[in-house]
Amino acid sequence: QGDVTREIEGLIYEQMTNAWINGIGAAPPGLLTGIAKFVRLKAGLPPDNQFEPDEFVTGTKGPWDVGSYATAHFLVYLEDSFQSDFVALINRKMADGWNESFTWQILGLSVEKLWHEW
Repeated sequence: QGDVTREIEGLIYEQMTNAWINGIGAAPPGLLTGIAKFVRLKAGLPPDNQFEPDEFVTGTKGPWDVGSYATAHFLVYLEDSFQSDFVALINRKMADGWNESFTWQILGLSVEKLWHEW
C-alpha cells in the first residue's frame, strides 16, 4: 500500500494540468495525458503503480500512443537531453491547435527519430 495523501496530491497535479493544458480536442490524447503525468513526475509524485522506462516496448507505436507514463518518461528524456523547457514550448504551440511538426520546430528532429533513439 502506498501513501494515500501523496497519491491524492499527485492526482491533483495531474488534474490541474488537464485544466490548464492547451491542445484539447486537437493534439493527440496520449500526449495530453502524458503531459499531465510528466508534471506529476517532475513534482516528485510518481504513483505507486508506475512502470520503469525500460519496460516500455516501442514496437510500431509512437510516443503519443503507448501509454501516459511512457509518454511522460519520453518527455522527461526530451527535456533532460535536448530542451529543458520542451513541454512548456509545445504547450505554447498547442494554444493554436496541433501540428505533427511541433517537435521538429522545437528540437530540429522528428518525434519518430527521437522516439526510436530513446
